[in-house]
Amino acid sequence: MCEVIIPRMDLVLTTRCSLKCESCANLMQYYEKPYDIPLDHIKKYMNRLSKISHEIKQVYVLGGEPFLYADLEEVIKYLNNIEKIKEIIVVTNGTIAWDNDKIKQTFGGQKVVIRISDYGELSKHKEELIEQLEEEEIPYVWDKKEYFFDTGNMKKRNRNKEQLQKVFVDCSTSCRSLLDNEFHYCPRSSHGTDLKLITKRSKDYIDLNDDCTDLELQKKLFEFLNKDDYIEACDYCDIRTPGYYERRLPLAKQTKNVLRVEEED
Repeated sequence: MCEVIIPRMDLVLTTRCSLKCESCANLMQYYEKPYDIPLDHIKKYMNRLSKISHEIKQVYVLGGEPFLYADLEEVIKYLNNIEKIKEIIVVTNGTIAWDNDKIKQTFGGQKVVIRISDYGELSKHKEELIEQLEEEEIPYVWDKKEYFFDTGNMKKRNRNKEQLQKVFVDCSTSCRSLLDNEFHYCPRSSHGTDLKLITKRSKDYIDLNDDCTDLELQKKLFEFLNKDDYIEACDYCDIRTPGYYERRLPLAKQTKNVLRVEEED
């Protein structure tokens, strides 16, 4: 039997966001018609994923902006009841205010931590949120940002196999991404293929709708988590390529319009 341990994964609830960051690493700026993942889908696919896993160390609940998701309380309650999940981290940009009762009802629980991405003046409710979390004794992390790193546009780089493999190895991201029924190797892959900006290849994700047995799917997941070859998204990404840490962009610069690949420089 394969021991399947997921160190970290993103659970995407929505592609709707209260901000429109020009350089969002999760590609929200490209969605012309943002949408929510149905609650029954989230439960169905998280259930199957947890069933074929031995442990999921961290689940990052995000979007978009998860506070925009109407059934967020139900999602958190559901995740809290999955014993294999050890920690639930809700990532918010601090732009949305809730009352204390809703904060307590939604996030009160030993496994939940709120991670506040602080984008300066844009995160206009961060102080209020922090005060609420402290009052309700809910753990949080205040992630104060100073700039964005440049992950690059969504044009194909046309790298050769050796270059693509180097991008994959140098990145070594531990951040898997569940978007509806598809468990992708990284957010760039999940959102890029969802937006049809990246060609979808079966070896780059696990389809949790697969009608194979749980044991067969578990084996596929084990091999996927331990894969050592590049994915298609590596040809549309500059994360950790030479000069990456020097290519700093203005913090959360907003765009009025949805970005399109043909308009990019």
